[in-house]
Amino acid sequence: MASGYWTGNRRGSNHLKQYGWQGEDRDCKDGTTIAQKTHRLSKNKACKFERGLVIVRNPFEAILAAFNHHKAGKTGEPPYSVFKTKEWTLFVKQWIKRWTQFHREWAEFDGPKFISCFEDIKTNTKDEVGKWLEFLGFDDRRLGCVDYDPVGQFYRHKTKDYSHIFDPFQRIDIMREIHFVSELSQKYFKKDCTKLFRYEKCCNNGTFPYK
Repeated sequence: MASGYWTGNRRGSNHLKQYGWQGEDRDCKDGTTIAQKTHRLSKNKACKFERGLVIVRNPFEAILAAFNHHKAGKTGEPPYSVFKTKEWTLFVKQWIKRWTQFHREWAEFDGPKFISCFEDIKTNTKDEVGKWLEFLGFDDRRLGCVDYDPVGQFYRHKTKDYSHIFDPFQRIDIMREIHFVSELSQKYFKKDCTKLFRYEKCCNNGTFPYK
């Protein structure tokens, strides 16, 4: 929206394409998109990405969002019962490892990187997107379009209290990975988004012991 050019998605989404997101199934090498979303840099070496716009999100929020999407689509909310299953337990174990691996891979990436904190995107969307445009080499003549629809049509309106979803053991495991990524970020990214993470909705404000 802000650049006037299509972005793509390495996984692609027919659902998004049906709603007009024509870059969803474009090949990353055909030059028709200015960026391609991916959660797995190591799985997309053929794209030969020249630079990276890395968005860092609190894993408690990211894991929950991914599971909600898995169980209820892009905008739905699954029933609480799905969080009492072995599937949820396994999902958390797998996704916290993927979250950490995501940051490892970008730390090892040789090209230019711009680190964008999810909290900054939420609180100051226009300014943050303006920084993306500058990093990607585009002017900001269309930046005002962000104000027209900052949320978009696929926003998940949360109506449920998820503060009790992560059990104490999951919270400890996730906090351990956050501490690791914090150290990684300070060394390789020169910007530590974990300092902006908030925990009052998931785990006793992030302090021990978790309740």
